[in-house]
Amino acid sequence: MLSYTMKMVIFPLGCLLVILSSYVLRLTPHMATMSLSATLLVASIYGERRYPVLRKFQWIFLGIFHYFSELNWCNMLYYMLIISMIQDKPRLAQTLPISLLLMLQYTLIRLSYVPVDTYALLVSLFDLLTSVVIIFLYHTLINSEVEKRRLREKIGS
Repeated sequence: MLSYTMKMVIFPLGCLLVILSSYVLRLTPHMATMSLSATLLVASIYGERRYPVLRKFQWIFLGIFHYFSELNWCNMLYYMLIISMIQDKPRLAQTLPISLLLMLQYTLIRLSYVPVDTYALLVSLFDLLTSVVIIFLYHTLINSEVEKRRLREKIGS
């Protein structure tokens, strides 16, 4: 679902935007660590076809990058990573835990650099709910594609 080309473009551009924004907004005192973790994330995305084991570390690289950027804008990268990680898993029971764990990581990291108040906690619930919605939409889309293919095969035979 998440095309390889899209990943090759959006992940590097998203990381670059977050790096520049974090620097311009003076959010990170750890520019080198943030840049290194972004480089590792993008390198793991580019190298995952040749070295599939890199997929197992992408969530760690993203977490480190998010932590040192101190920007909620990493949210899109989390959603893209979720879709990338679940695209070969057809069952909801396989995909929902991945989504919830990644969003839990996002939430815990986000809460490490924002004041923890009622607003932040409600946003955290909203983020978790959004990840569940994304998973359901993903499965709905996949199921409709499977149905279309079945209908085409039925009509063709």
